[in-house]
Amino acid sequence: MHRNNGITNLIESHQIRNVSIWQAGGQDVITPYGMLRLQDLVTRAYAYLVSSNTTGAPLNYQSGFLFTRDTASTIGFVDNIINTISALIFPIALSLLFPVMLYGLVLEKEERLVQMMKMNGMKISNYWLVYFIFNFILCTITNIVFFLLGAFVLKTQFFLNTTPILLIIVAVGWSISQIGLAAFFQTFLSKSRSANIIGYVIAIWTMLISSTLCVGVYQTPSQFPGWLRAIPPCAFNRIFYLMLANCSDQDCYNYISEIND
Repeated sequence: MHRNNGITNLIESHQIRNVSIWQAGGQDVITPYGMLRLQDLVTRAYAYLVSSNTTGAPLNYQSGFLFTRDTASTIGFVDNIINTISALIFPIALSLLFPVMLYGLVLEKEERLVQMMKMNGMKISNYWLVYFIFNFILCTITNIVFFLLGAFVLKTQFFLNTTPILLIIVAVGWSISQIGLAAFFQTFLSKSRSANIIGYVIAIWTMLISSTLCVGVYQTPSQFPGWLRAIPPCAFNRIFYLMLANCSDQDCYNYISEIND
């Protein structure tokens, strides 16, 4: 049975002539598309069977001709475009607090404010505690605004249908990671101006590289290498990519256990 992929009815069914067109679910369906779908299903089933018998590990792959979930053609097509772009844009947008944290730490060290506070009786443990609490609150406010805009302004499937628990875990984990990364990199920097530049370079370029690896090299259902998962920006980008890809190809994650990467 043909599944509306957001393209067939919108473009192809009105441009291809001299082919058999039939009705399915109230929509025009071109016969060659059904043939391609059948060929795709047979090929995937054969690859699964052969790999199971020879290697013991079933082979699952994504074909170049995909049918997305059943939605209205225009909405489904637009959602797929939004999710693809979001896999590149959202992680960068949520990473721009890192250079702000790094700049603040290096500036206080450059102006010797920490030494002055220590001379006045401040414990260094209290300094780092306040640093963590302040920046965590700042990250929390940013994440709340970001997700509220996505749910009530953009109204994309990713924000509306993904389980809130998973979104909260990812947001909190990435906030703590940014705070820790800023505290780590400030030990190697002494100038606030260089810290500002390096902070934005790290935040933007690591996310761009991670997004390229997820979308172009290790796209689902390929497994992400373990050594890349150990790098916080790559791990954050990967989980965001998996959530967006699942919303495009199937249904958004309803349970954390559904993530199998």
